[in-house]
Amino acid sequence: MTSELGNRGAQTAILGSEHAPFIYFDSVATLAVHHGAVQIELVANVLVPLLTAGNVAKTDYVVTAHLRCSPKAADDLRRSLDKILNALKTPGESAGQSLSVDNSRLS
Repeated sequence: MTSELGNRGAQTAILGSEHAPFIYFDSVATLAVHHGAVQIELVANVLVPLLTAGNVAKTDYVVTAHLRCSPKAADDLRRSLDKILNALKTPGESAGQSLSVDNSRLS
């Protein structure tokens, strides 16, 4: 996968996608800014059976990722999430459809 970078005509390759982890999360546990870096802790819920209480389970949360990025990268992520959430609202969007992303800001 390649992308044009601005008007320079240069090509950049996005490498290593086959080795990148899949990160699933149900919620954001906490977030902060530390020395200018955005910090977001992502969590997934897990059901834990309570053996002493019959057929009852409690919900625990497990951190699935410690997301760290610059404010610019956080803004790029927000824009991408807004774009995909808006696509979900559009009737007739096909499952698995890929939306274009402005990669011109990769540098």
